[in-house]
Order: sequence, then structure tokens, then C-alpha cells
Amino acid sequence: MTTFIPTPSFTKLPSVVGTTHALFNSKAMMAITMMATALTSTASGCIDPEAADGDIADSVETGSVAQHFTGGLLQWLFVTQPAQADLGASSTVTPFLNSVAGSLVVSASSPSGMAGVVTREDTSTHKNTLYVWPSPGNQLGGGGASVSSVANRILPTSIDHGTSGSSSEILGPTTAHRRCFLTGVWNDPTHEAFRSSTDLVQTIPSGSSWVIKATGNVLAAAGCADVTTVLGQVTWSGAGTVDLGPAGAGKFCFLTAVGGAFRTNDWNDGVIISVNQLTGHWQMKVSAGKIGTAECDI
Repeated sequence: MTTFIPTPSFTKLPSVVGTTHALFNSKAMMAITMMATALTSTASGCIDPEAADGDIADSVETGSVAQHFTGGLLQWLFVTQPAQADLGASSTVTPFLNSVAGSLVVSASSPSGMAGVVTREDTSTHKNTLYVWPSPGNQLGGGGASVSSVANRILPTSIDHGTSGSSSEILGPTTAHRRCFLTGVWNDPTHEAFRSSTDLVQTIPSGSSWVIKATGNVLAAAGCADVTTVLGQVTWSGAGTVDLGPAGAGKFCFLTAVGGAFRTNDWNDGVIISVNQLTGHWQMKVSAGKIGTAECDI
């Protein structure tokens, strides 16, 4: 069944992008400086599970990281209290999820009653926004970016599945250039979503429709937009880092599936897509007990 897509509204969330905010420490600010560089390589690459180090999760303790790529901007928040980051005007770009890491465990002291990572439009400002809100004191990280397309856009549709087996919700019809990606994952005490290694959410074509499919205990959402060229997908299960090929020429990579038990209080534990600062390649880092599917398009 569907459910609402949460936007934290219990307080005005701190916007931490481009500012020296109380959430930052010196190490996080150093990472922002190191990684806010444009990448312009246009070659294509192959999958390599032994990619080099240089990813964001190893260089940030807490705060916000921004990373430019040709045609867009990636934003991550690694926090222990709710925060948000700007992903661009909703009239011209469409936001999707590229990372989730840390703990989705909900404690009794959580002011929202939830924990999650969501990309969606802020209807008061008409800007796309990345929201990350952990239970107080828990480490939770998330990342998102926006693609420069609103053609054939489908706004996020959510799924609520808390039983054995699987269920799906229709996102919209398949078309020649439409692709669908995750826009959020979250948890509440009623569902205890993403508590098992077999909990999984994914976007897939089914007949003539795109659907968001949930297996196990899942609270999640997905949306769609047109792309010019589909470059390919890769799925990785268990600890490893997958090379997704060089950045550049408007290439972007987002999550079409994520699964596992997100209960470890560690920003490095999850599924994180980024551009490696040493190699200039897109990559997906997956932790033990997790699964992720990345799709790269232009």
C-alpha cells in the first residue's frame, strides 16, 4: 500500500550547504574544499570491484559535502541531527537519491517519530531539497542530486510494505526515454523498515509500467524523468567498491535499488555513490550486509 512521503516539519531544519554551520568540524570543511572541483573526462569505463580509495565516506566525520560534476551538483549530509541541502529549482531539474548510510533506527526521543533520507520538492520555496533526519545522536548520511530534465517527470510515489513477500506500486507508463530512481528511504516505529538483510526496494519496468517494488519491511519512494542515453546498471551485494566509469559529458549515477539492515551507527556503513576524487570515476561503495543498484545515464 502507499503512504505519505515524509518531510520533516517539526522544526525548521538547518540548511548547511555552503555555510560554516555548527554541524561541521574541520575535517568535514576540508573535505568540502578538496572535493568541490569540476570533473570533465568523457571516456567510458568498465566495472571494477577493486576501485581506489578517495571516496567521501572516508573523508567526512560530520556535516555537508558538495561535489561538482559536469552538468550537476552532488550533495551529501552526514549528520547526527536533522538537516537539509538545496538540490536546485524544481521547475528545471528533478532530484533523486544516490546514497544512504548509517542508522535508520528510530528512538523514543526522535521528535519526528521517524528517521530517513528523502529528496523532494520543498513546496514553500519550490526548490528540490535533500532531507536527512536521524534519531537524536544517531549517525545517518544521505546523498542526492538533480538531473537537468523535467520531461515526462513523475513525482515521487511511495510504498509501504511491512509483511513477508513483495508488493509494488505503479509509478507510470514506460516510455522511450523515461527512467525511474529512488527518491527516499525511511523508518518509523510501526514498520521497523530496513531491519533485515533481505529488506529491499527497487525500481523496475513491469510490463508497460515502471513500478517501485518492495520486499520485506520497506518504507520508500521513487520518481521518474527522461534521460538522453542509458549507459547501464550494476548491482553489488556485500562489501565492495564498484567502478562506474569516468565522470563527465553530463553523466550522472543514481540508486535504482537499495537493501539491507540500516541499523549500524556509522556513516561509512551503507550504499554511497560518488565521484572518486583520485580517479575521477563514478563509483558505488557498498558495505557488508547491504545491496545497491546504480544506474548511470546521460
